[in-house]
Amino acid sequence: MMATQALDHVSEVWEYIESPLHFGHQFGMEEFISHTSTQKDANKRLYSYRNERTDNNEDTTNDNENKAQHPEFTAFIKAFFIAVLVMFSIFIMTDMNYSSISVLEWIVSVWIIGDFIEEIFNLIRPEDGICSPQRIFLQIFDIWNFIDIVCDFMYISAFIMHALGPAEILVHTRRIYSLALFLMFLRLFNILLMFQNIGIIIIMVKEMLMDLLYYLVILVILIFAAGTVYQANIYPNHDVKPFPSGIENWRIWTILKIPYWQVYGEPFLDILEASDTSDNSNCTDDISVWRNDPTAERCPTKDWITPVFAAFYMMLSNWLLLNIVIAMFSARFNSITEKSKQKWRYHRHAVVISYEHRIPSPINLVVRSIGFFCYVKRCPCCPCFKHRPEGYAEKMLKRQRELAEEIIRNENGDN
Repeated sequence: MMATQALDHVSEVWEYIESPLHFGHQFGMEEFISHTSTQKDANKRLYSYRNERTDNNEDTTNDNENKAQHPEFTAFIKAFFIAVLVMFSIFIMTDMNYSSISVLEWIVSVWIIGDFIEEIFNLIRPEDGICSPQRIFLQIFDIWNFIDIVCDFMYISAFIMHALGPAEILVHTRRIYSLALFLMFLRLFNILLMFQNIGIIIIMVKEMLMDLLYYLVILVILIFAAGTVYQANIYPNHDVKPFPSGIENWRIWTILKIPYWQVYGEPFLDILEASDTSDNSNCTDDISVWRNDPTAERCPTKDWITPVFAAFYMMLSNWLLLNIVIAMFSARFNSITEKSKQKWRYHRHAVVISYEHRIPSPINLVVRSIGFFCYVKRCPCCPCFKHRPEGYAEKMLKRQRELAEEIIRNENGDN
């Protein structure tokens, strides 16, 4: 018990104020977080009724009573979240009009506001009594916290646009709502990390996506290069405004369209070889039309170099680069499989400490308001007001050093 308390004790080391547990999560120390003592801390937080029973030296026969008196909030959080996800999906597909805001939209909005407040509390963690800028910065750029914050921010922005904006922007509001809904579905993965078999797969997807970012840098350069070559030869002297009114009419999308979809095997030979211009009534060769109308499609010009270059580009992107991605994913799969238990323990502990002090939205709107009032008044009955006995800090620091020495001895194989 003393070891788990020492792990969560906030102290200052080299002007960095943080507890060992949160320090380990912020800097990705998987070996430390997966240690036995740290996992006991996760179990203590997850099954708090057992911990309280042990602390009070109660009889084990009262296990069922203790469990009933200390229910886990995570079950309520999951239930509230799934219910809101269903309501969000229903109103965005069936009941979104400019004239009025539906009841479901109001309910989801209240939940989102409460969830956003919980995200703020999760960043600053007022239960520690310390708010450091480095903690907030590192927490924001955690992938799950980032998705949560962006999802809430997008929904709140779309709701304000729907409530106060003109009818013309309703289509943009629906688009933002749709992206927020997609991010909300992704948030389910964070909950599924608690299950080992599914959690390992989610960890693989997460780390493979990080590997994919390096590949995308190379791919984007090739796409821009190929798109410029296509544009110069298929539509020579195409002198139009690069950024006309309406973002969907920007010329950059036409330049990137063909080389991007060629990565997935779409050749676009009818455009590259200009083979169907005679029967295609949607394009025009009239310069006065396509120059003045950004929505008008210009007929492609035939040039032998274009399909030759396309063959080389598709060979490079489809054969070489895609096989490199497959090899990267295979290597990542093998590395994760070798340390699957360690990685899963690390992410499981992250989910546990993230939800330990989380209150289900919208109930938190009332609870957090009362807690904030008590915090301002420094009320001794408030959970955030903690009395530490004399010598507590020195005792915790000593136990932290002993635990660190024990971990080092175990890693070195010493007795």
